[in-house]
Amino acid sequence: GFVVVQGRLDPTQPAWQLKPAFIVVVVLLLVAMSTGITESFGLHIANGAHWGGLATGMLLAVIARRPRRG
Repeated sequence: GFVVVQGRLDPTQPAWQLKPAFIVVVVLLLVAMSTGITESFGLHIANGAHWGGLATGMLLAVIARRPRRG
């Protein structure tokens, strides 16, 4: 989440750039795995932790971008 938002906020920095297709595939996999489809294969994924990590990373990127006072 952090890298995706940083890439959008600072498109001139190549270190933060990801291919749009990669982002789409990762989010689609997260959505698909949240349905519980992996449990039939014995893979129990901590979906809440992954969604929380995505949201936290995005929020931290926005906060890190704010100008500091002082």
